[in-house]
Amino acid sequence: MKKLIVGLSMASLLGCAAQQQSAAPSPAREPVATVQPAAQAERTEKQVIAAVDADYSILFARNSANLDQAAITLLRQHAERLKANPRQQVILAGFSDSVGSRAYSLALADKRVTVVMARLQELGVARKQMRRAVAGMEQNSQSCQSEECMRLMRRVEIRYVNPR
Repeated sequence: MKKLIVGLSMASLLGCAAQQQSAAPSPAREPVATVQPAAQAERTEKQVIAAVDADYSILFARNSANLDQAAITLLRQHAERLKANPRQQVILAGFSDSVGSRAYSLALADKRVTVVMARLQELGVARKQMRRAVAGMEQNSQSCQSEECMRLMRRVEIRYVNPR
């Protein structure tokens, strides 16, 4: 187990070093998941709130994976965009607030992604256009103390990737 952790740490460090030395990523590919550098991990609550794009975030109530009317309306808009361009793909990234255990947060975030994916499929989006990513607790959850910030952490982000 210790060797696995050391190996993963080394791979992570090597990956970070390679990223710093390489040029900016080509516009033809977007990363599936990005890891924030340690310096950004301690953002203020205002910065965390400002980083959430409401047009690409399906928000959920605490301890819930149910879609409200605002979420359904937003999903319809994204479904139309995806159906108009069948080659377009999205990554559905699930998050949760910092309430509860890590295991609970991961399970709830995964359930939220499942609900969003199912609704998009019901609206006519092809399964092959969607990929899943579950982050669980928001990386900056320690910065969030207000209800507004916590509410924004309970979301599924719709991340568009370039079509192939």
